[in-house]
Amino acid sequence: SQNLFVIAIGLGIGAMYVRSMTIMLVEKGTLVQYRFLEHGAFYAIIALSIVMFAQSVIHVPEVVTGLGGAALIGVSLWSSRRWNRSNGVAPQQ
Repeated sequence: SQNLFVIAIGLGIGAMYVRSMTIMLVEKGTLVQYRFLEHGAFYAIIALSIVMFAQSVIHVPEVVTGLGGAALIGVSLWSSRRWNRSNGVAPQQ
């Protein structure tokens, strides 16, 4: 969208959702169990900002944006599980 008001509302809703999810993950101890999840989220935010910047020059399909962020989060979860297995850390229930 080119409407600044719509963009601001979307960013605000997204920020509140991410904040709520982060608080939930901290309270449940998930961020301790999956040590690379936080890094994956930061990389996904960086990738999103690069895509948003690139959108000013070229068209980037929404599928690329969504799958790129999901792939970064998925790789961080996979890396965390691999690290846990190789270091003998048992998954929390």
